[in-house]
Amino acid sequence: MCCDGTLFTIVRLTGDEPARMRSLALPVIDDAMPQRCAALAGCDCTIYEDRPAQCAAFECLLATALRAGEVSLAEAHAIVVSVRAGVTPELLRRHFLGRAAR
Repeated sequence: MCCDGTLFTIVRLTGDEPARMRSLALPVIDDAMPQRCAALAGCDCTIYEDRPAQCAAFECLLATALRAGEVSLAEAHAIVVSVRAGVTPELLRRHFLGRAAR
């Protein structure tokens, strides 16, 4: 959900990343990549080895909990399904408009 636009609207790019992403034919606007990421194919990153630093540094708390044995794979999957079912464009608009007003 980090790459499909559910959690984030942009990925900030630094250094040579804007030029590198453009060379991979990915959209870059004001040194940021809009999300849904154009490099996302299903659940796979097609530029994984060349992904931006912000993407490489991202730690999904659910994945961390899964690796630590704090949740099972079935529980993690159920959480993802539940979140995806509850996220609507209207909910995202209200959330981000509310953040902008703060």
